[in-house]
Amino acid sequence: MQIQYAVRSAIGSRRGNNEDCYRVDMGSDRMLFAVADGMGGHPCGEVASMIACEALAGFLDKLSENPRMGLQTVLKEIFFDIDEQIKRNMRKNPGCLHMGTTLSVMVLGGDQAVVAHVGDTRIYCLRDEKLQLLTTDHTFVQEMVEKGALTAEMGATVPHRNVLTHVVGTDEPLEVVFSRTLDIIPGDRFLLSSDGLHDSVSFHDIEQMMQTEADCEETAERLLASAIAHGGHDDITCIIVHTT
Repeated sequence: MQIQYAVRSAIGSRRGNNEDCYRVDMGSDRMLFAVADGMGGHPCGEVASMIACEALAGFLDKLSENPRMGLQTVLKEIFFDIDEQIKRNMRKNPGCLHMGTTLSVMVLGGDQAVVAHVGDTRIYCLRDEKLQLLTTDHTFVQEMVEKGALTAEMGATVPHRNVLTHVVGTDEPLEVVFSRTLDIIPGDRFLLSSDGLHDSVSFHDIEQMMQTEADCEETAERLLASAIAHGGHDDITCIIVHTT
């Protein structure tokens, strides 16, 4: 299977620095893609997201050296390792108290995609012209939607809809890491994004832009431009991945 990808990242119009971070690594038989979004309004958000992405260095080599290791299990485990790294850094730097980050990671290899995720960064898959969200937001509003207290439409407009219930780092224990394995077929297209993108661009518009015959670079550019056109207040990061 052939894999092509493109990345775009831009600072939000109301931000002094970009707290998003991303990583793309290529191994002998797998590729890793990751997006992290440091917690806005907290100190050192950009430090937490950078720690998360840098901690993924060498992950694919580790898998190649130990081929019998279950990828989904090992991918979840590294989230707990990253959580502890951020906590150690926080203890050494009092100015970074409570820092944390979201993190979404996808590993492609053979005919499978393995996903792990904490927070409200997202991973989507477009297959047969239909867009599917592969991750579930760890937010207070999403919990209310799942309990039936809010509709999805209500959840999209209520105040404080981005309040996170689970993150990597902070002084709270990491309790939940979402993960799944997906069989993939040639033609599948993926999007990893921070909330600066998917909070600004509707699901329908994302689907339409990913359906076009444009290559990865053009699609990523269009998504970024659309997020900026809709305000672009938060940092915006997207990774587009095409399989053939």
